[in-house]
Amino acid sequence: GSPPTSPKPVNVLLRSGLFYAPPIKAAAAAIRARIGADYASVHVRRSDKLTACAPEECKSRDMLTRPDAIGTALRLWFPPGFHVYIGSTEKPAFFDALRPHYTLHFAEDYGAELRAISNNYALYAVETLVFFGSVGTVETLGYTASWFKDACFPASQLRSQEQANSAHGRAK
Repeated sequence: GSPPTSPKPVNVLLRSGLFYAPPIKAAAAAIRARIGADYASVHVRRSDKLTACAPEECKSRDMLTRPDAIGTALRLWFPPGFHVYIGSTEKPAFFDALRPHYTLHFAEDYGAELRAISNNYALYAVETLVFFGSVGTVETLGYTASWFKDACFPASQLRSQEQANSAHGRAK
């Protein structure tokens, strides 16, 4: 990860919510409060990402963003029963296979908290703040820039190194 003395990119400040409108901040705070516990967040963007690729790549993306694959990623870090907020273009029913293992939360569950949010851009801003309030995030298809991962999740490199070392040890 980046050393603590590294300059912070401007995007971190922008995505912090400092400049968001009060209704966006209020909606995110209300959702986090209603979850009421530590939670993980998962961003699952499938729609356009499953068509804007070569057939083999599309098949791989499809498999990597299905509930079974997401569950595999979650189990690396979060115990059964943990609260998980999922931001996705998929309907909540798509994730039903995860329900026996995790307590799932979706924007659709927070109609009262989102009543002042009138468009998808504002919803994205709310979900960004909800994600920033989580204890960990799973991103599908690597949307987050590497500088952002280093700035916000410095331990992610340790996990990758540990897995590589473990895999190397098994190959001997």
